[in-house]
Amino acid sequence: AFQKKARTAYFVYFLLVALAATMTRSAGICLFMAAAAHLLLNSRWRETAWTAGVLAFALGLQQFFFGTDAGYWREILSAPWAGMKQMFLQAPLVWGSLVWVLVPGQDIFSAGFNRAAQGLLHAGAWLLPLVIAGLLVRKALDKTISFAGIFFALYIALMHIWAFFPQPPSAFARFLLPIHVLGLFYLFHYGDALFSRLLRGKAGLSNILYAVLISLNCLNIFLIHDFNDDVLYRPANREMFSWVTENVPSDQVVMFTKPRALRLMTGRPATAYVTGVGQDPEERISRLGVRYIIAARAQLASDPFFTFIWTQPARFSEAWGNTEYVAFKVSGP
Repeated sequence: AFQKKARTAYFVYFLLVALAATMTRSAGICLFMAAAAHLLLNSRWRETAWTAGVLAFALGLQQFFFGTDAGYWREILSAPWAGMKQMFLQAPLVWGSLVWVLVPGQDIFSAGFNRAAQGLLHAGAWLLPLVIAGLLVRKALDKTISFAGIFFALYIALMHIWAFFPQPPSAFARFLLPIHVLGLFYLFHYGDALFSRLLRGKAGLSNILYAVLISLNCLNIFLIHDFNDDVLYRPANREMFSWVTENVPSDQVVMFTKPRALRLMTGRPATAYVTGVGQDPEERISRLGVRYIIAARAQLASDPFFTFIWTQPARFSEAWGNTEYVAFKVSGP
């Protein structure tokens, strides 16, 4: 009876944690889906139903309080075949970002390691998902599959969808943080098994790789010990955030290269410049109701995206600026 109560308590605790995770990141949805799949495979029907019900409640709660940004899915579903092609081409981004999480390419040595890894991943980026899918099916049939394994596979699949939006591995790496420990575990677990089989029982290569990863990260710390990429509080950025807070109404959309940071610091709804190759920026501005565009001065001079601003001064008028940023007010529909 005690074990049954303890199991129920842990299950309720898990549902509460997954509910909180769903409110903030899509990893929460993968937690629910992995739990439901694991329970279903073990014929625990009541817990499966509870998990599905709480997931539906979480999504409904999210929709009620926060709404959902349909922009991501609208971009993907507006051209499904082009979207699938883009995801296929961007597959190395997922695995390259996982490598970046394990060894950030911040100095000449770790950067060289990342370049070498990226080259290998470009050759076999779609082989890895097939291997994972094969392992998943085999373990499901053997009923030896773990919750962690299902979660890892589902999260990797989700990352292949988000890879639709091109980014460098250094920027995309933050999305891999929820599974980087699992990724490291599976890398050594299955890598060591593979090397042992290929080398007829001689293990130890995983230990060498482990030593290399630790050495590169220690070298990173030594060479860039004063590295600080938190630019939110730089004077120019603080001036820009203050201007937005004081001058932009709370219901008006701002277009900015880092929309989440702008939303976090000002509370104003924000969107990125473009999220698809060949997208018409003016169509996006009209569709999303953008009223302000903020750009870095360096971007204005080099990025062809901003050409349409300079050719229509009556529609895009300069409203504010400092040493690093310029804000344009959008007139008309």
